Formats: sequence, structure tokens, C-alpha cells
Amino acid sequence: MRTPLKTAPIGGVVALAAALFLVPQVYSADLAGGNTVQPPPAYPLKKSANGRYLVDSKGAPFLLAGDAPQALMVKLTEAEADLYFSNRVAHGFNSLWINLLCRPGTGGRKDGATYDGILPFTVTDDLSAPKEAYFARCDQMMSVAQKHGLLVVLDPAETIDHLKLLVANGPEKCRAFGRYLGRRYKRFPNLIWMSGNDFQTWHQPKDDEAALAVAKGIREADPDHLQTVELNYEVSGSLDDPNWESVISLSCAYTYYPTYAQVLKEYNRPNFLPVIMIESDYEFEQRATPLCYAARSIGQSWPAPPARCMAAGRSGPSPIIGNCRWIQPGRSRWRGLRPCSSHTLGSTWPRINSTSWWSPDTGLSTARRTKVIIT
Repeated sequence: MRTPLKTAPIGGVVALAAALFLVPQVYSADLAGGNTVQPPPAYPLKKSANGRYLVDSKGAPFLLAGDAPQALMVKLTEAEADLYFSNRVAHGFNSLWINLLCRPGTGGRKDGATYDGILPFTVTDDLSAPKEAYFARCDQMMSVAQKHGLLVVLDPAETIDHLKLLVANGPEKCRAFGRYLGRRYKRFPNLIWMSGNDFQTWHQPKDDEAALAVAKGIREADPDHLQTVELNYEVSGSLDDPNWESVISLSCAYTYYPTYAQVLKEYNRPNFLPVIMIESDYEFEQRATPLCYAARSIGQSWPAPPARCMAAGRSGPSPIIGNCRWIQPGRSRWRGLRPCSSHTLGSTWPRINSTSWWSPDTGLSTARRTKVIIT
């Protein structure tokens, strides 16, 4: 998630979308669309027998459709989170990317505290001194997400703001912190662990070692939940870093270029894993106007050309949709319940999910796929 750029509005579409998004209160109409998601899966998730996609504990294929309220743990009350989760479900989402630790790079405060001042550590930035009140707040948010049947893609120590902290604490403390988190959150079945986040310096041994130590600690205490890692922009896949191969069981495609290309690359790896389209342009970010973002984000690994890209998407076209309002300071912007992508997802995802999307041999044709996305 790169720093948003200030761009001039482009015509009435942008103005209209912005007006809808910045409404300072939540309207009942936002919650009245009905649940367009299938009944909640039987968590926890696992890899399919062929290793190409995700299934629930009963073997039912799981098509991830995610939002990215990365700063939710520090910005919302439990009641607000309950309302937000209800809205996401009503618009067709079944998954959320949320960070356990959050600072300005992802919408939090400089000290990492919650909106009401609860710090994450009793000793500043000391991973060996987690503050019970902070993580109890995170527990509550996880419980509310579970109540709504939502999968949480949980980043234990995202690396935009916390990489220096991880390196300063050293591998042993990082690993112990991972064990602490694994023990604490393994009781939540609706969970996938995801390390990283704009992890630009994973090539540096000390940086990679620190982030990897947390993930290894989590695995020691919580071996049953899937793990993955988001590496660097402008383009990357989790398996670009061979050091993570023994830890992860899910691959993240991250790109600001045509999304199908990176998904196809991940699909064609000899050591392939199920792949999710974890991040591309966020709504209101960079060059992504609301209208073009809505079409692109819902398409993700489902673009029109080339014809075989849909087969790559069969590994899990699953996009995570992001919105830059979450990373802005303060709490007033969290009420972003009406962006274009939400309404597009709500109308298209049930039609996509009704297909045998997990099978390359029963893929939609290019023409039909385009119709599904746009109409």
C-alpha cells in the first residue's frame, strides 16, 4: 500500500463517488442489501487436495472476497466494528485484512495506541512486554468477526511501521512474540496469518530474519492455521523469498501492474501454493479513480485478455479490496461503507461464486467473464 497521491477530480463520477463515501453517518440503506454471501464456511480453512485453492474443514471450496480495514483494531469500538462487519457481509465480503499492530503507515497513531489510548506494550516497543488490555481489545474484534462468519487475514506485526521494531528486538524476542500470538489466537477458527506488508527490504538478511522469526514462533504455537506473507511492491509473490517456503501454505500476489499476470506467475510455479490477489491499487489511491478501481478490483485476476488468465484465476481469483480512507488519521473516515467497489462486489460476486470457479476445465469464456464483471 503506497502513500496516496493527491489527484484532481475527474468529472462527475469521481465527485459522486466521493460524495457517497464521505457521508458522515451510516445510513440504514447501507445495511439493507441483504447477505449476498453464502452461509459461513466451516472454519478453519485449508488447502484443497490438489493444492490449488482453499477449502473449508468440510472440503467446500472457499472463494475469498476481502476488504482491508487494516487499522480496525485501533480505530473502532466493538459496537462500531459490529456495524462495520454487518455492512461488509451485506455487500458480499467474506474476509478482512486487519493488522494487530498499527501506526501511521496504516492509519494508526505514532505510539501504536488505540483511539482511546491503550498502548500495545507495557514497555515501549518491547515485544516481550505485551499489554493485556490492548490484546484483549483485539480479542474482542476477532470474536465479533467470528460472529459474522468473516475470515480475518491477520498481520501480526506489519512491516511498514514495525520492521525496525522487529529488528531492534532481535530474532529471539520476535520468535517469542510469535509464540505468544499463536497461543492467544489459535482458538479463533476464522483466521489466516499474514506477515509482511510493503516488505521492501526482505532481501536484507536481518530484516527477513526478524519478520520470519515472528512467523516461525506463531507456527510453533499454532501449527493448524494457514500462513502467508506479502512482500514488496511494485510486483511480488510470496514465494519470491525462498526463506518463507517452509513456513507458508498460501501465496500472495501483489502488483500494481495487470493483476492476472502475477496470479498466472504464481499459478505456474513448480512449487505452487493456492494464491490470493492480496493487493493492487486501493480505492482513492494513486491512479485509481473510483470507477476504474471498482472494475479492476472486482476483476483482479479476472480481466478480459488473455483467454487463459481465467485458468490462472482458478487457483483462487480471490481479491482483497483496499480503501485509502482507512489509512488517513483520525476516526471520522472509517465510515467508508459506500464506495463503488462495495456495490460492484455485491452484485457480481454471487454470480462468480455460483460457477465452478476452482476448476480450470469449466472456466467462463472471455466474453462471458467480461459480462459477469461489468453488468
